[in-house]
Amino acid sequence: MITVYLSLTLAVMLSLILVSMESVRVTVIRTASSRYADLAAEMLFSGYTRPAAEQYGLFVLDAGKDKSRLSVFDTFLGLNMKENRVFSMSGEPGESRVCETITLRDRQWKPMLDQIERCQLYKLGEEGLAGAGSFLREMGTGGAQEASDAFAQSLESRGADAEDRQKAQDEGEEKEDKKDQEKAPPMPDPRPGITSLLKRGLLEAVMEGRSVSDKAVSTGDCSYQVRADGIGRQVWNFMDYRKASQAVRDQEQLELPGGLLWAGSRELLLCSYVLDHFRTFSAEGEEGKGEHVLDYEAEYIICGGSTDRANLEAVTARLFALRTMCNLAYLYTSPARGGMLEEAVGMMALSSIPVVGSLLKLLLMLCWACAESLVDCTALTRGKKVPMMKSDSSWNLSLEQLVSLALGETGPGDLVKDGSSGLDYKQYLFLLLLLQNREKKLIRMTQIMEKNIRLTKGYEDFSFANCITGASFTGEVSVRERFFRHPGQVICTYMTAYQY
Repeated sequence: MITVYLSLTLAVMLSLILVSMESVRVTVIRTASSRYADLAAEMLFSGYTRPAAEQYGLFVLDAGKDKSRLSVFDTFLGLNMKENRVFSMSGEPGESRVCETITLRDRQWKPMLDQIERCQLYKLGEEGLAGAGSFLREMGTGGAQEASDAFAQSLESRGADAEDRQKAQDEGEEKEDKKDQEKAPPMPDPRPGITSLLKRGLLEAVMEGRSVSDKAVSTGDCSYQVRADGIGRQVWNFMDYRKASQAVRDQEQLELPGGLLWAGSRELLLCSYVLDHFRTFSAEGEEGKGEHVLDYEAEYIICGGSTDRANLEAVTARLFALRTMCNLAYLYTSPARGGMLEEAVGMMALSSIPVVGSLLKLLLMLCWACAESLVDCTALTRGKKVPMMKSDSSWNLSLEQLVSLALGETGPGDLVKDGSSGLDYKQYLFLLLLLQNREKKLIRMTQIMEKNIRLTKGYEDFSFANCITGASFTGEVSVRERFFRHPGQVICTYMTAYQY
């Protein structure tokens, strides 16, 4: 009896021990499956595109066409499991499946924006971000938009009145006026000269013979496409009040500076990232950045032209429009400058009709503001700073210098003041980047990145369309019986995900 009892007890104890061992083995296999799947995903994504990380701090995995390179995950998973003794008793894992892949453009570019945000926060810190926000708050335009609108309205009103009064003049008074006009005026009219200067080309007038990059790029083979922006209508007609008024109203830039404060921290970091990782006109000739398809990359991101010259010309036009708005606001609201203009109109003796004189004052004011903007743009391209809103001390052109510029006796570069206050060229680019549509910015950024990465040996066919920033995988591992017969087949399911 004792022998039978001990035999039964031993059988029960042995069964309990074997069941426990089998349960522990299955649990270990299930846990190890998930752990080694995580490790396989990390091994897969360690093969990121090095030029993108080194040049732009952007981590992407080139998964190939149809994501065929993701099959390497099974290879890494098999290597990890075969090296583990537990898996040598469990059988081979089944083929994994890709559940989801994440690209740069998913969820309105969130993966790309997240990486850019981490990159810039690491570089600038919270203090740098707060400084950018403070820079925007301090960059006020002092009601420039309202002043420009009031100027255009006043110009149209005075122009219509002047036309009516001019028609009402009798023939004798007109002859008397013509005799007065035959006398040599003490001050020439600068408007024809400034008009001619601007019509010849804004970029040529600003650069004054300085060299401009002639690089060109075709982005038709890039992953993402967006149309280029136009230069826009420029103000250069100061003789016809209707055309002048319409040109002022057509400046879309005039509405933009007042809306800068809406920009959130992510937008500020994005624009900061562009200026830190892409070339600009002012950075031309910098060493240590390697070969690039364009020299004016930030200008391309703003405007999207196919050549450096076209992009620099478009940026210059935008800066010119922005500066004209601010300069016109200063002149329109300055009593001292208004008095100078009234004296100038009297010295020019173009008309004896008071309302016509008022119209000429406004046209001359616009001409003066545009000439000052031309000098401002020249100063910016020479590394100088220009305040957003001018004062008497920071204003460049006197009326005498305006006439000299119109007659071609001096150039815009000769009239630049050595100011140390205000915004430099890169800071004005920062404003233009803020005002650009985010989708356009990001697409053009990826186009420049693709083109530059393809210049690296071994990456000639690189494309963001084949790249991912994250993926998730799932699969099964079948567990064979060892210490105890299973009532059914035991399957361990694993699921893992990785994202940069």
